[in-house]
Amino acid sequence: MNQLSLALQAIANQSLEIQVLKDEIARLKGTSPRPKLPPNRLEGQGSGPAGKGDGKPGRGKHPRKNKTGLNFQRTVRLKPDNLPEGAKYKGASKYDVQDIVYQAFNTRYLLERWELPDGTFVHGNLPLHIQGHYGAALRAHVIQLAHSSRVPEELILEQLRSCKIAISAGQLSKMLTEDHDAFHVEKEEILKAALESGQIQTDDVGTRHKAKNCYTNVICGEFFVYLSTTDSKSRINFLTILAQGRNEYRFNQDSLDYLAVHKGAEKLIQRLSIREGLVINTQDPEKAFFDELGYLNATEMRLMIEAGLFASLIEHGVPRDLHIHSDDAGQFELFKNSLCWIHEERHYRKLVPAQPEIAVEIEKVRDGIWQLYKDLKNYKEAPTELERIRISQSFEDLFRPKQPSLYQVINNRLALTYAKRNRLLVVLDRPTTPLHNNLSEIAGRGAKVKSKISGGTRSNLGRRAWDTFGSLNLTCRRLGISFYDFLMDRLLGLNKIARLGEVIGERIQSIVTRNAVNDLAIVLNVA
Repeated sequence: MNQLSLALQAIANQSLEIQVLKDEIARLKGTSPRPKLPPNRLEGQGSGPAGKGDGKPGRGKHPRKNKTGLNFQRTVRLKPDNLPEGAKYKGASKYDVQDIVYQAFNTRYLLERWELPDGTFVHGNLPLHIQGHYGAALRAHVIQLAHSSRVPEELILEQLRSCKIAISAGQLSKMLTEDHDAFHVEKEEILKAALESGQIQTDDVGTRHKAKNCYTNVICGEFFVYLSTTDSKSRINFLTILAQGRNEYRFNQDSLDYLAVHKGAEKLIQRLSIREGLVINTQDPEKAFFDELGYLNATEMRLMIEAGLFASLIEHGVPRDLHIHSDDAGQFELFKNSLCWIHEERHYRKLVPAQPEIAVEIEKVRDGIWQLYKDLKNYKEAPTELERIRISQSFEDLFRPKQPSLYQVINNRLALTYAKRNRLLVVLDRPTTPLHNNLSEIAGRGAKVKSKISGGTRSNLGRRAWDTFGSLNLTCRRLGISFYDFLMDRLLGLNKIARLGEVIGERIQSIVTRNAVNDLAIVLNVA
């Protein structure tokens, strides 16, 4: 029976791989692959047991929102027709109509030229916010269409020309990709604030750049999103993203601590122990490490680069206890790592039972996961030591294999989950830790959709602009800031909207303060 279960599982894995290959062939042929829409039992409406709602209003039952905060550009007073003599005015009822004016608005600046008594000439100066022959409102509109509404460039061009805007495809491309250094700087401030917060979520999605497969890495949280597209998704690549362009490799106690938990690093530790304090700044670490330390094999070179980047990050302010929440991808297993429960539950959904009894047992395990997940959500709201002990014991009871002879397929999966115990239960020691990775998956989905619509980027400038405005747009959305207002504020040089990095820091600090107050209240209640 064990061999039969393992054989069925192997067939299921092969069927899944065949379907993945079929989907890839369909994509290459320009057709759509088979959609996969599995139900989510751990999150969302209807995810709990039958007959138990989640307290959210159903479809079509959300309360209507009042139209408040409208600014009126004109007010028109309307009198009734054919008023008889002697009629008395008794006030007016309001009827608001929202509309938009969308048309070309061209300005010609006449720069006066004056001759001074000494024979020299002076000219009038353009306003500081004028950059080129296109105004701030037009540039903000184009950027919003491209990055918030995901409109392809050819359709933006068609829309502008329909409004009598004289613009070429090349000028539109430059408007979207060039002269955005100030926005690039503000994007990097987002990541700096994110790392200082001590908690990030991350994921990556496939995309296209220069007709090649690449990856967009997503680093996000409740108040921020940071996107970075590269041609790799290795651990070195992730550390390089966190380093924000610093090609610095440090070798100190932090790098030794990193190497100590990796196999095959014993020789490296011995070499570095007598070179502690070594700092290398280079864009070619392999050559630099060879010059400093001699020959290193491929594994040793990889570990050296990772250790040097890791220590450099800590030297530049990244906290040693930075919590990285992910979906169990190996490249994200750095600092303090926590895992997504929804991704872990999916493994059990894919199990293929050899007989009805095993199918029933799989469903029991999945129900137990759902109950454990619900308990963890409640624990996050009101953590107590007794509940912590109870949940830890529930995890032990659920994931320790009990019947190795009959349910070997289930036991293999349970053993794998149990090995991740510490990373799945980080929330017990740090209640602010997320339980799922939905935030990064949602942000990554937006990047993926845009890539499918526009077909990827063709230049490094275009890729950088996609990442920057994608990050700023999604961050504004999570902060409740209008992306168009943000663009207008920056393009006009008003700076009435605070720097996004500062807003993120303030929001996170308010959450930390609130959690500290709640923790104190819990302690006082227990006492």
